[in-house]
Amino acid sequence: MKGAVKGAQRLIRAQPLTSIGLGLTLVVPCMVLLLTAPTERQIAQDLDVRTTSLLQISDQMRMVQSFRANGSASPPSLWTRRFGADTANQVWQKLKGQMWWMGWPQDGDPVLVLPASDAIDVSAFTSSNSSDAALKVSSRRLPGLVLVFADELNRQTFGQAHQTVAINPSPLETFCLAQLMRTTAVIWRPEALSSIAGALSPLLQTASYGCLELSLEERKMRWEGVVASRPLRTASRRLAPPIKPIELSTLQLISAKAKSSQSSSRPLLRLKMRNARTLLGAVINRPLIRDGLQNDYALSTSIRSELLATPLSVQIQSEPQGPFQASLKLDLYLSDRQTITVKTLDGIGRQLREGGLIEKKKKLSNPDRESFSQATLWYQNQPEGQRLLGGWVWLQGDQSTDRSTATPPVLRLSLASSPTTKRSMDVQLKTGEDLRLTMRASALDSLSLLHVNWPQPVRRASVLDLNLQSLQGAATSHEDWRWMKGQLTLP
Repeated sequence: MKGAVKGAQRLIRAQPLTSIGLGLTLVVPCMVLLLTAPTERQIAQDLDVRTTSLLQISDQMRMVQSFRANGSASPPSLWTRRFGADTANQVWQKLKGQMWWMGWPQDGDPVLVLPASDAIDVSAFTSSNSSDAALKVSSRRLPGLVLVFADELNRQTFGQAHQTVAINPSPLETFCLAQLMRTTAVIWRPEALSSIAGALSPLLQTASYGCLELSLEERKMRWEGVVASRPLRTASRRLAPPIKPIELSTLQLISAKAKSSQSSSRPLLRLKMRNARTLLGAVINRPLIRDGLQNDYALSTSIRSELLATPLSVQIQSEPQGPFQASLKLDLYLSDRQTITVKTLDGIGRQLREGGLIEKKKKLSNPDRESFSQATLWYQNQPEGQRLLGGWVWLQGDQSTDRSTATPPVLRLSLASSPTTKRSMDVQLKTGEDLRLTMRASALDSLSLLHVNWPQPVRRASVLDLNLQSLQGAATSHEDWRWMKGQLTLP
């Protein structure tokens, strides 16, 4: 080491100009790099600027989704449509590894959103080479971002609605924006959910607003994030994502004895909720339905409130024979059988009879094989005979002193099949868990029981699992904002 130092000293004394030139050759580029490289503060400022612009963009969109550019893959088809093949490839390679976004406005075509940088120049988007020569790209720059529109009309429509007023997001909304900035994620509003879910939208009001982080690992797609029935911006500042989300657990759709049986014997869907309000609250409280339940079926305000606070299980089963493709069983776990009085059920029965349905009573054997429960069944006259539409039955509870084995009384309602007395739908939710769902999505889709606008990965999934739980800081289990965690298994 000492010899090397002395050798360098002799070289400097013998050839001072050459040594100085060599030193400048090494030092100057390093200084340029140090002076021109973005500092951590500059990077943070760029991210803050982009986040603010993305927040303003999301205010005008029904949905925004983030993606990470994979330079080893071809550009998405949207890029080719916006830029032309040559320019799309050039910009895609420059963006390698960075985040980009798509926004779906209330009206018009999707908007492509890119990070603004010297490497991605707006002026270069109007290409003048090869096959892109005739392409005119409509774009607009916001602080930190560049928006690329389908055409000039879409650009003008966005500009007319865009406002640069200061927005004060809630901590939950800030969390969602951070997801969009760092990973593959999506944030949405009710309009996006309606376009996907169709007629099921009222049942999904719990998730009218939300954001989810998405990931794909082998054959499993996973997601987790916030869902809400009210805007994320109005969420209390005390709410935050749970420190330790509850792990997913599949509700058993097939018994150990039936693993080799036909798929038609397996439930299509199983759902358990801590209270019925999560699924039915938005529907029952609609004025037209609310008034009809009160006036026609004697379901008073107090009874409706009790029903919405009642634990609920739902099961959908395929029906290979008969006029219906699938049947539904719904269990209400009532703390007291008198919650729904005989008078109330009589009122429902009276309306069904006036509608032309035929009522029949049937004794069903209980699992103990010693006692019976009386079911009420409803039929409709058809040219080929009477068709069973459904019915209800009370399942007796077991008020054991051991709370782990005690079972509450259950009112079981069925559609497209006769109710049964087997309590196969009893599932215990974990502490803090509000809802658990397992469904065979591809089987439901094959029966046309999923809306055609549901994403293809969902419709192709062999099994989909998800749960809802309370957020950290939640004051009650009835908060309008919850944490969702889910996964689907692809074939």
